Amino acid sequence: MALGARIHVLLLPLLLLPLAAAEPDGERDALMNFYDQTSGSGWHNSSGWGSDDPVCKWYGVTCDKAGKVRVLALHSNNLVGHLSDPGLLAPLKHLEVLWLARNTLSGSLLVVTQLAALKELNVVGNQFSGELPAQIAQLEHLERLWVRENRLSGPVPDLESLSKLISFKGEQNEFCGQFPTWPMHRSWLRHALDLSGNPFLCPLPEHPVVHQSGATCQNNRQPQCP
Repeated sequence: MALGARIHVLLLPLLLLPLAAAEPDGERDALMNFYDQTSGSGWHNSSGWGSDDPVCKWYGVTCDKAGKVRVLALHSNNLVGHLSDPGLLAPLKHLEVLWLARNTLSGSLLVVTQLAALKELNVVGNQFSGELPAQIAQLEHLERLWVRENRLSGPVPDLESLSKLISFKGEQNEFCGQFPTWPMHRSWLRHALDLSGNPFLCPLPEHPVVHQSGATCQNNRQPQCP
């Protein structure tokens, strides 16, 4: 589904904030801290950001009828910055969708690990590096994890506890070590798992999920991978 159409579908269940509703504590400050750390003055579109308007009227922000931020969609918007602090977005306690694809963001995905309500994470085409944090496995509502085309490295963590995960796109990173075993317990991931373009250690397991993932391998063991 095209990006614009997908966002349209995601927003359909959400009702915009009535003007008289109060904003949840901390959300405005968290959004402005995020704006500052991602060079907000240089975004392609920053309409409303930093104004006295309700945050739900800011570009890329969508709220439910109670005024809680549910979606932050700022893909392809010239966000530039180094992120890693898990506390940066933590006040967005009700955030379900975070789309930051096709920007110039670096640092660690630890920045998303306190978003307990998160269902969709899309950071495709950025410069995030280091390991995919094991704390991702604690985001029990996560359904889509799209991290392809970054600089993530090390072993893929055990995400078996994510019982709602239906799509994991991790291609074109630097994941290595043994191919993770947990996807082989998820037959429904067969057509929604992509780990191509990562140097896993040979041999790869003989399993349909592995074959469908597009994974390849190499024989030389890398120091950062067991």
